[in-house]
Amino acid sequence: MEDFLHIYTRVSTNAQEENGTSLETQKELGIKKANELGFQYQLWNEGGASSASDDLKNRPVLIRLLSEIDSGNVHSLFVYHHDRLSRNEITAATIRLELQSKNVTLFTSNGSYDLNNPQDKLVKSLMDGISQFDNSVRAERSRLGKINKVKAGGWMGGPPPFGYKIENKKLVIDYYEAQYVRFIFFEFSNGQTINNIRLRLNSNNVLTRRGNAFWSTGSILKILRNTHHIGYYHYYDKKFETQIKCVCPPIVTENRWFECQKRIDTQKKKKGQINKTTHFYLLRNHMNCGHCNQNITGRTNTNGDSLFYYCPSNERQWKINDDNNKWVRHRYCELKKSISINATDEFVTNHIFNLLRDKSKLYEMMNNHV
Repeated sequence: MEDFLHIYTRVSTNAQEENGTSLETQKELGIKKANELGFQYQLWNEGGASSASDDLKNRPVLIRLLSEIDSGNVHSLFVYHHDRLSRNEITAATIRLELQSKNVTLFTSNGSYDLNNPQDKLVKSLMDGISQFDNSVRAERSRLGKINKVKAGGWMGGPPPFGYKIENKKLVIDYYEAQYVRFIFFEFSNGQTINNIRLRLNSNNVLTRRGNAFWSTGSILKILRNTHHIGYYHYYDKKFETQIKCVCPPIVTENRWFECQKRIDTQKKKKGQINKTTHFYLLRNHMNCGHCNQNITGRTNTNGDSLFYYCPSNERQWKINDDNNKWVRHRYCELKKSISINATDEFVTNHIFNLLRDKSKLYEMMNNHV
């Protein structure tokens, strides 16, 4: 049976794969080594696959190769450099033990390693450690570079928000789109519905950020919620789980933006409540729970008889924000009592009528609130 040299090739990014040079170089060096040894060769090309946090899930070709090694079908393996297999310390150690247990000789562009030889095993372990260290240093340098870039106003890639364009790797105002951003905020803050705004944008053939001629209510809501339009946004640093505030040119005023947020929040609070309610409750929108500050709602039985006002948080709220814990499950409003709808409505309406009859009390009350 002819001896085979198994050649494993990988580059760290898809861009390198498309360029082809690095993969081609690894392949040529592997074939050259096979010719020197008088071996046939089999190519295992992974293409572009990062090894920064490698747990083999993104390395299907390497997994198949390791399966062949485990089956005893591989005796000689070539990689351009140690880090082509993995820069992850645990993964590298696992592969090293697998090669050692199956008596696989590892060839690189710098020489060969018999991992059952103590000296070769030590050198291979040191080289893996150096690769891991080098990868960590480069990752940290890249992270700090991104942070410095966004702090200086740089854009981190991807399409810019509607109303902006990229110049010199920074967000600048696209004045054509910005006029429609101002239009959306102006119309919404002055009472227009998102659907009406959507229809007007469509009728004027205004294109979305992705070049779509038809606007959705979601895309308009996203514009209204976007803080870019008042001059800032946040970049999230995953390592330290912190947000970094970045500055960009504003398109609308803060007053206008906050007016729109208030209206959105009000509509969101009422959505699914007013529209789905089939019964009228006189005081539903005028009473708040003293424990959790949620709107008090009403309940009516199947016969149509009004029963009681109560706080709906007990039956609706699955988890709430808490000062001491980020999220707390199964913690509900502490208000367990309810009040009769008929008795409460009668009490409030009688009190109002009495005030209207007695103008002196009404004036006194109004003066106390001036």
